[in-house]
Amino acid sequence: MKQSIRAAAILFFALAVAACAGRESVSITPIPSDTLGPDITRILISSKSFSRDCVPTFITVTATITDGSSLRGAVLWYRLENDTSYTQKGMEHIDGNEYSASVAALDLPVGNYGVWEFYIAATDALGNLSESQPDRRVELLACVAN
Repeated sequence: MKQSIRAAAILFFALAVAACAGRESVSITPIPSDTLGPDITRILISSKSFSRDCVPTFITVTATITDGSSLRGAVLWYRLENDTSYTQKGMEHIDGNEYSASVAALDLPVGNYGVWEFYIAATDALGNLSESQPDRRVELLACVAN
């Protein structure tokens, strides 16, 4: 009985090898995963300056943010030039790939004026982060009444 089982196993193995003979080997190439963060482009500002007491009293930053996978979120980081730490404000999805955030001058430290520096950070659904270059085009001005 053992010999007939052994003979059957050998025959089965020989048939399996013969059935696979002549087939090409298949190699599996892994699909590269997304390791790039979102693209942050077309950064627009509502004004070159703003003030606590004179119009405009706030600044709005708008940007086009795109990614191959979905976007998890975008944050506007800002500070006055002499401040050491940045403050963050979540950006709202406006339409399509457009995101926006507004900052009121009253939300900035009292007594400080000068260049208002900001940058945008965005994260995609896979956790990849991108940051724009720091932007220094805006000034917080003291309002002088005439």
